Amino acid sequence: MATLVLSVPVVAPLLKSLGFDLVWFGVIKIVAAEIGLVTPPLGLNCFVVAKYAKVPAGEIFRGVFPRVVSHFLAVLIPLVFLPLSLWLPDHLN
Repeated sequence: MATLVLSVPVVAPLLKSLGFDLVWFGVIKIVAAEIGLVTPPLGLNCFVVAKYAKVPAGEIFRGVFPRVVSHFLAVLIPLVFLPLSLWLPDHLN
């Protein structure tokens, strides 16, 4: 949450002035934050799960690896296929 509060007010106006869609930016930012919460060295969510499950953190990180791969794909698709990722929001207006 702190990264969002600190970075979005600075980056969002800049991206808007450069012509980027802010919905697209929001999706990319949230998924990137999720990746940061489950990957080492910070991986806060994994350390919390390891502590309460009484399982070594390395085992949790290995178990979370498929999810990290899917999150990277979730970031890659909107980056490569921008019109596809904005199709639904464009039709809601």
